[in-house]
Amino acid sequence: MKDPERLDLPSASSFGIVAACPGQPNLKLTLPDNIVEIVDEITTSGTKIHAARESGNTADLTVEELAVYENGIRYEQRVYDDWVSAHNFDRIEEGPRESRLWLYDTVSANPIISAQLDVHYIGFEKGKRHLLVNDWKTGWAWNLTPSQRNWQLRVQAVCAWGEYNDIEGVRVALIKARISKERFDFTDYFPVTLSESERSIRQILWLSQQPDAPRIAGNHCAFCPCKSFCREAAALALLPTVANIKYPVANELDIQDVVEQMSLQDLAAVHRKASVIGKILEAIKVRLRTFDAASLEKVGLARREGSRNSLINPEKVFQFLKEYGISEKEIWTAAKFSIGELVDALRRDQGWGTAQTEGFIKGQLEDCIETKQSEDSIVSL
Repeated sequence: MKDPERLDLPSASSFGIVAACPGQPNLKLTLPDNIVEIVDEITTSGTKIHAARESGNTADLTVEELAVYENGIRYEQRVYDDWVSAHNFDRIEEGPRESRLWLYDTVSANPIISAQLDVHYIGFEKGKRHLLVNDWKTGWAWNLTPSQRNWQLRVQAVCAWGEYNDIEGVRVALIKARISKERFDFTDYFPVTLSESERSIRQILWLSQQPDAPRIAGNHCAFCPCKSFCREAAALALLPTVANIKYPVANELDIQDVVEQMSLQDLAAVHRKASVIGKILEAIKVRLRTFDAASLEKVGLARREGSRNSLINPEKVFQFLKEYGISEKEIWTAAKFSIGELVDALRRDQGWGTAQTEGFIKGQLEDCIETKQSEDSIVSL
């Protein structure tokens, strides 16, 4: 079993992919056991922030992660207060954090899908129960599907509805912890809409279990573990003018020539898929490293040994250069600072809080900070 926690079954967090690409679960079952998932810095940071929200212990968070955590707590409190103000509760209880709930088959009673609730509350009002389910998002979430169309939240609402009795309504909310100025994004489900949602979830699950379930590529491919094994995802990643490219491409000027020949529509289409293309290519690189040298040579590839990175101990280097006769002025000229690392250093050294440290830097070191304007970026409308 590759995923014992979820019993190798679909879960709320990935159900948006299944809904968009019903054939994905069948392909996923064929993946090798040793597949390596690419985990970026934001994902790793998000895991730490989620763990801190579950335990309430923020000791392991960096300054930046702590700021995201605290912003999420403030956002969550606003969502909670708005939910409470809409009702006249007799009492409110918090459910177990990171609870995994299940939806079961109506005939066999076997589990068919699960949902893990980051934080949820049960409000009691005149003998009826109302639920608030807060789903934390610790990434930038600019392109996050709104709550009303979000399959993850829909599955969470249905699983929570099945877990508790006498449910009058379920409010599911996205807690966008990294975004400070965001309007509330929540959706209210009631028995009728919960029943309709359950039927749609069961229908999608049934379709995904069919041997001819179709695979459909799209933006969701960027988050799919099957992307480096999927022909449809690979086709999506191809440039619109790929048929006109002659291999091998001699140099960057040839690439520039290809780009110059692309239409505005092609340029826009590739730009929108940039994230998907990049993640598919990274996944392809990971898989290519699993082949031996002879296999790679047959397709015109070779393995190049990774570069060795040397890490410098700043304190030792400073002392060495000073003893060698280099002036402190020149040593400091060669030194590089980042504001994030400086905040971390001051917090450790002085025992200050985040707000106090950032206030000190902004107030006392204002003349030492140079602000540069980066080039304009192109974003999707």
